[in-house]
Amino acid sequence: GLLRASAHFGAYVNGIDIDYNTVHGLGKACRKNQQWRGPDENIRANLSQSDLEKYYLDALVSDASQPSWKKGIYFDAIISDPPYGETIVLGRTLVYWLPVYTPEYTEEMVPLHPCMKLISNFEQKLSNHTTRLLITMEK
Repeated sequence: GLLRASAHFGAYVNGIDIDYNTVHGLGKACRKNQQWRGPDENIRANLSQSDLEKYYLDALVSDASQPSWKKGIYFDAIISDPPYGETIVLGRTLVYWLPVYTPEYTEEMVPLHPCMKLISNFEQKLSNHTTRLLITMEK
């Protein structure tokens, strides 16, 4: 979902997930009345169905919290679940969703870092007790 949305706005996308099945579109299906994922349920096919495949760079099976890149490789923006901001170019942006259990939430729960400036914190209400925050930070 994040890669498709980013490609829609013209970003070249590269995906990383620790789960091999997620990267390659294998395993249990999320569609109703379907047991296993079909050949059209993977990252590249998802982008192709939206005529966005030209923005697809690659997808890696990797732990995104560990360096997967050769030293000196940097991105202009990273859109992810935290904490993957160390390869962002200075002055560029990290955007991520932060899931929140509403009854326990306080603004102090938003992860901050001395090298990152909080730009915005927008809420998307999911239910009476849950929400997610779209956090934007600049390095």
